[in-house]
Amino acid sequence: MKALVTDGQLLDTLATAHQTGLVPTTVVGAPASYVSSRVAAWRLLHDIPYAYLVPDDTMLPAESIRFFHVDPAWLDALTEAALGLGADPPTWQTRAPRVLPATRRSVLGSMRQVRDVRRGRIVVGDGPSDLPWPPPAGQPDEPVEDPPVTGFLLRSALVSRWHGLQVRAWTTAAVPSGADPAEHAAEHPERVVPILRLERLSPGVLIALFGGVPRLVWLEEPHHGVQLGVDVAAAVPQLPAGPRTGTGREIQRLHSVAVRDEEGQPTGQVVSVPMRAGARPGVVDVKELAAALDAARPLPAPRGGAGMSLALLQPPARQRFAGGAR
Repeated sequence: MKALVTDGQLLDTLATAHQTGLVPTTVVGAPASYVSSRVAAWRLLHDIPYAYLVPDDTMLPAESIRFFHVDPAWLDALTEAALGLGADPPTWQTRAPRVLPATRRSVLGSMRQVRDVRRGRIVVGDGPSDLPWPPPAGQPDEPVEDPPVTGFLLRSALVSRWHGLQVRAWTTAAVPSGADPAEHAAEHPERVVPILRLERLSPGVLIALFGGVPRLVWLEEPHHGVQLGVDVAAAVPQLPAGPRTGTGREIQRLHSVAVRDEEGQPTGQVVSVPMRAGARPGVVDVKELAAALDAARPLPAPRGGAGMSLALLQPPARQRFAGGAR
């Protein structure tokens, strides 16, 4: 098993050499790359028991999301305790002030790589990843302030049903609701809050950590297929008793479809969706719907399957969480 820190005698030798100017400052107390990577992962809450993150299930009930700030003081205590394991307490107390500043700076720089390492894109010890998160600057033995780390915990059926759930974070709430996230990020990279971690802790729980404080967070349905559907327009109050309800009452939902032109652009018109009569509710009468769309916006040719698919095309669902404009 590899030690988390190098031999104490070696550290003392490096510290003495640093004081006499025999070695560069960058060598003093600098941990091995695997040490920085491991501690950086802990600072992103990897390997932390779920009970430490959510001590009580009522704090994260089903179909809920909780946003939070990560306390750097708690992470500093974790880092110092991990590096001091197995060391003689009096000796570590005198050595820690020399070792921890450079170690902490190296660990904070390694936090940029943790996600890429765990996804197999790079290996420990490679150069910085493409993550646009500023590494600590300054001299190795100078104190460094943690960049803010925030995040959320989501417990929902969305996590289990949508394994490719898309998460976006922005520094402003002024991002247009209909904007393409990839295009907007390319045009306004300064608005993007980088994702440091995005992982399922269980089939129904997702954790996300951001390198900054977002003002707007998007959750989006995966963009991996074509989806057809109708919009729920309204709900009619309870109808007379029916055989399909245990209480003798039921709710009828009204649905609508936006009318599009020959190029697929919305015209602003909306038609109601007719349902087939029968014992099985909720079945669309496709023939009647096509006739209603033709009446609202006639096409140069009879509306076939392609025209119907275009009318029923649904964009990926998107949920926005905004904390106020800035």
